[in-house]
Amino acid sequence: MSGIGKRNIAVQYAGGNTGVDNNNNGGETGKTAIVCCNGGANLRQGPGLNYQVITPVGKGTTVSIVGQQADWCKVTIPDGRSGYMYIKALQMQ
Repeated sequence: MSGIGKRNIAVQYAGGNTGVDNNNNGGETGKTAIVCCNGGANLRQGPGLNYQVITPVGKGTTVSIVGQQADWCKVTIPDGRSGYMYIKALQMQ
């Protein structure tokens, strides 16, 4: 993904949908996604594999999208905890 202009970021979501984030906070902010990996996905403290796992999240769990940083979405899980999940583990609603 590449930046478009000074304040716009091109984003691509699971499933191939694309968009432009005009606020640099993730084009799907305020939307929901479902964890779609068979083994679930890890909620992490930051946007990368080097960040500590907060908790595993099961397949089929609905999460709220709070923002996006590169290939990682900042999400809130049903119990209220927030962290990052790899975008390919999510199916946007």
